[in-house]
Amino acid sequence: MKNLLLSVASIALFFNPAVYAHDKSSAYTKVKSIYSKNDGSAFITFEAGKLPGCHSNSGAYISSGTDINKLYSTVLAAKLADKKLKVYYNFNDVSSRPADYAGWGLCYIEAVSVY
Repeated sequence: MKNLLLSVASIALFFNPAVYAHDKSSAYTKVKSIYSKNDGSAFITFEAGKLPGCHSNSGAYISSGTDINKLYSTVLAAKLADKKLKVYYNFNDVSSRPADYAGWGLCYIEAVSVY
């Protein structure tokens, strides 16, 4: 029983979004749209104004990391179940884009938690 509790605690800590490094997190929000590309990336939009500093303050890419399929699956499941998510995201490196850039690549989703 002790080993089972230790395993559950380890898994909870491993998947806890607070463990991941991120620049900012959103308020709880619903997924509005998902744009998937065949290169493995996906652009996700959320309710208006929930991702300040990102494209239209509401959209960001999932396109980095080794387990993006798990993150994408969680976002897709939340969309299908009409559940709210808290989004943990990073701003794109401003030195690699023009100062007036307002495109989709402003932010990248690092983790989500389902409400």
